Amino acid sequence: MEQGEEESSGTKGRIEIDEVVCTLLRTYPQLTLSSFEKSFKEGGITEEQAEIMYSEAAKYRYEDYRILASFQGIKLPEDPNDSSGQRAVRASEVPPGVTDIKTFVFGDPKDYEKLTDEQKTQLTEKMLSNHKDWVKSGQKHLRE
Repeated sequence: MEQGEEESSGTKGRIEIDEVVCTLLRTYPQLTLSSFEKSFKEGGITEEQAEIMYSEAAKYRYEDYRILASFQGIKLPEDPNDSSGQRAVRASEVPPGVTDIKTFVFGDPKDYEKLTDEQKTQLTEKMLSNHKDWVKSGQKHLRE
């Protein structure tokens, strides 16, 4: 994988060679730095093998993130390029004064595109107020 090449998962951005090497060394403990210097016949890995291994390592890392997120009540999509993950909000997490969940939890950015600047400002102020109340109620709980 050449320096500056885009990730095979389709995400935009550049992958530096040091990121690839470090990821492969962390994920595959049988590799050493010499694995990248040696030829295939000498026990090293080829560029194509490194690309495939990096892609698989990224999938494993994302799966680990999905599992950790599920412990927090967050549902991430199977595909890391899918942005439709949703947070399951429990009733106990919503402060008593919040009547509309949309003024407490962020929604899909597409839903905000149709709002005017004034509506966005009002919603932001309401959300900030709700979050401040939430923090205050949590601090009261900690003092008790």
